[in-house]
Amino acid sequence: MHNADRPRGNSRGERSRNRLLDAAEMVMSRHGYLGATIPRIVAAAGIPLSSIYHFYGSKDGLLEAVMERGGRRLSDAIPGPPPGLGPLAAATYMVDGLCVAVAEHPHFFQLMMSILDVAEATSGDKGIARARQLRELGLTLLRGRVAEVFALDAETELATTLAQFSRAAIDGALLAVKVDGASLDAMLAPLPTALVAIHAASSERTGLRGQPD
Repeated sequence: MHNADRPRGNSRGERSRNRLLDAAEMVMSRHGYLGATIPRIVAAAGIPLSSIYHFYGSKDGLLEAVMERGGRRLSDAIPGPPPGLGPLAAATYMVDGLCVAVAEHPHFFQLMMSILDVAEATSGDKGIARARQLRELGLTLLRGRVAEVFALDAETELATTLAQFSRAAIDGALLAVKVDGASLDAMLAPLPTALVAIHAASSERTGLRGQPD
């Protein structure tokens, strides 16, 4: 059984685990995986060094636990639109929900970006592998959501294209937030309109191909 999956003990142990996860998430998002040394994480958490090894076994185990918790957050971060909305309103609802989630957990989403910078150098780490899995989960969730927005089959090429475009826009926006101090809401505000335009252009091309010569 992984340390992160051990039965929850008393509330003090639970608080210590959460403080470590929060500290690791923050430090890794700021300094990257290699720069997030155990002393930095312990200093940020304000708890004994032994706690990392007691609860998670290693820095790698701690990162994996951060990613496991993040996976649960990610599933809630891209909301499906309520019924009755048109495509633009539904896409806006989806993007607004994502912005709220990032505002609530900014370090996790920045960590998802920065952790991949060292993916090749540390390809054997379980935490890195989990980060890759979460990015694929994010793409799958996006594909499902844009399929709902535009009443598409999630397995179609168009749904995949819209999801990939959305992920690229989100990646770029998160980078701009981290490097330039940009507003995520402002950076992603054009995304719903862009998705509607891409969908419309694809539908038009499909319609033209279906017309007789």
